[in-house]
Amino acid sequence: MKEIGVIVNSLKDDINSYNMVNCLNKIAKDNKCCMFLLNNENHKLISEAKFSIFKGESLFHFTGSLVSTSLFNTQCCVNSLYAEKKYLYLNQLEWMHLENFNHDQLTNLFFNKEINIVSNSKSHDEIITKLFKRTIGTVYNWNPEDLLKVIE
Repeated sequence: MKEIGVIVNSLKDDINSYNMVNCLNKIAKDNKCCMFLLNNENHKLISEAKFSIFKGESLFHFTGSLVSTSLFNTQCCVNSLYAEKKYLYLNQLEWMHLENFNHDQLTNLFFNKEINIVSNSKSHDEIITKLFKRTIGTVYNWNPEDLLKVIE
């Protein structure tokens, strides 16, 4: 049985949040799953969660495989001392739209030896590999079977 934690900034009424929650629900049938919410705002859970949801501070005590979902929360993932393995699931190429990240912050995340990068598509995989480092796999839209294979 695997222990998987996913860090999210917030849950929204969108297809990505829906796919993520459904993926974790399927994984939680045979594994220990949880989610860590960083923003203290009203979250919109558009599908029933069959796993634990914690405040972001709890991620620093998590001991399993930790999956970050944005550049912002990857900074938290890097600083988690107890996580067995650390991953960045890049659903979109968000660094192209950020104004508050500088080059050093990006390279510190993407070239970090502790962080394994998972892409959302083959085209994202090619871009990430050319710009930063080779990804460890592709998981299209939070496919639970693919995610479990990639984070072994």
